Amino acid sequence: MFLAFFIGALGEELGWSGYVIDPMQIRWNALQASLILGLVGVVWQVVPLLLINRSPTWIAWWCLYAVAIRMLIVWLYNSTGKSVFAVALFHATLNLTLRLGGLVDLCLSLFASHWQDVQHVHVVQLAIADVDECGDRAAQVQQRVQLDRGLGRAKRRPVEKTEV
Repeated sequence: MFLAFFIGALGEELGWSGYVIDPMQIRWNALQASLILGLVGVVWQVVPLLLINRSPTWIAWWCLYAVAIRMLIVWLYNSTGKSVFAVALFHATLNLTLRLGGLVDLCLSLFASHWQDVQHVHVVQLAIADVDECGDRAAQVQQRVQLDRGLGRAKRRPVEKTEV
């Protein structure tokens, strides 16, 4: 089974890593080139994902995963002296492990089904951060007032805005 995954990954990596990425890295840096190549790869895969009836949310999460993996593969390619064999081996191992374990489907299904909950948690986190920031500002003002009183000045100095 690994041989089948390796042959598939080798074919893909001969094109993406062995042929396309070097000229891209002449024009762009490694991060930019990997992001562009990741997005092209994602576009290449969207139609087959739609044909097997994946939900749009599942596809969106998969696209994020695929671009992140492409960034890692480009880093590995550059770090191994531009070895297509190394990235094909990594690609095949990743595909085999994830497919046999079903981790991609499990993780993407969980993200897709709980996206609403994630949005609610994020709103709560933002609200807590705002409350914390207000509390921090109030504490800063209080400290300055106490400091001013200790120095014989009873007036309040304005607090400078700090960017978070």
